[in-house]
Amino acid sequence: DMVMQDHANLCSTLILRKTHVTAVRALWTRETVWKAVSQLKECNELSVVYDVLQSLQSSHWKLVSLELLIPLLQEILCLVQSEYEDYVLLGCSLLRTVNKLYGPALKTVKDKGPDIVRQDPSASETFEQTSACWDILARCMVQL
Repeated sequence: DMVMQDHANLCSTLILRKTHVTAVRALWTRETVWKAVSQLKECNELSVVYDVLQSLQSSHWKLVSLELLIPLLQEILCLVQSEYEDYVLLGCSLLRTVNKLYGPALKTVKDKGPDIVRQDPSASETFEQTSACWDILARCMVQL
């Protein structure tokens, strides 16, 4: 009787996880990627984050703006800090993807630093977002 109850609980958990993953993946388009990332954070379940981010291809990552990269990097940091080896490995793989896709742009803005802000006040937001990404990336590297 207890085994059947445990089995039923596990099944309902997996069904809920699948529902979350399906919902987030359906939103991962150019028009609704912001909603997808928001929903990913709201579900507050690292297993869902793992499932969604594991299935993303580089074409999906190209839809992510700099401001959306910040919450995604925070989720990657959670993966890197996880006690599960698969999560850590995925986190490391995602860090390589982020570095490949965003690294050169982040480094350029970070290197120009205050000069870019003085020349163009509207660039201060980009610089702040870049700094936030850089800080999260640094925390990820410390975890490794």
